[in-house]
Amino acid sequence: MDERGREAPLRRAGRARRRLCRAARTLIAPRFTYLVRFATLWFAVIVGSVEFLAHLHKMISKAMNSLRGRWENFWATEQPNAVYLVEPADRFAKLVYLLANPIADHLVDRISDWPGACSLGMHLSGATKTVKRPRGFFRSNGKMPDAVTLRIERPDGFEELSEVAWVAKLRDALGREEQRAREERRVSGRGVLGRKAILGAEPTDSPKTVEARRELRPQLACINKRRRLRELAALIAFRAQRWTALVRYLVGERDVLFPHGTYRVRGRFRSVPDPLATCA
Repeated sequence: MDERGREAPLRRAGRARRRLCRAARTLIAPRFTYLVRFATLWFAVIVGSVEFLAHLHKMISKAMNSLRGRWENFWATEQPNAVYLVEPADRFAKLVYLLANPIADHLVDRISDWPGACSLGMHLSGATKTVKRPRGFFRSNGKMPDAVTLRIERPDGFEELSEVAWVAKLRDALGREEQRAREERRVSGRGVLGRKAILGAEPTDSPKTVEARRELRPQLACINKRRRLRELAALIAFRAQRWTALVRYLVGERDVLFPHGTYRVRGRFRSVPDPLATCA
């Protein structure tokens, strides 16, 4: 992955962040995985979800296809998946998962060895990253600003930690993941792919193995079992209420109230007011 290829996704993440939300990201081919906060809810997003993701993925695909001289689909056509991260521990676990992705897949030995786009350094230093507008696709006199600045935010629930304590907590968790991956390689006798092979990969390369299909697609993640059961019950109830409202609407009723959280309500459906408190 060359410098322009690394910068384009960061540029689009920064621009989309200005529009709708805040994000922390890691680009791991062939998927784009990141944490994103919508209002007060945190999601782990794997290629998909509502306006923010539609804008982000659309502009990344356009810029990258222009850079590579491609016209075909940039993203896989599989159904998107957004996982609701319920509690602070779940958000932290997902952040560690995202940052440790290159070592979990045995691409490199250390996270810092990963040559692609990664927010690890920004998490550890608190520094911002300014990305200039990519050449080759965006007009020099267009609406896009000349540069955007990305700023990392820690997940909600860790505000009481000092910057030193937060960085130490993150380093410790990532260090354990690196050690776990090394132990897996020691037992299996395998090695890592390495930076040189990663940088030598062509955009047209494809895996020689087939990814497992039709596995579980979780809608929420919660380590606390009792809280997880309550949230799952709330999700099931929401889907039942939405389906009932949709059926009533389709048979001709026009004063139907959809449950709060129904997508594309404005201008099409009416929904109940935003609840003052979520399930706790």
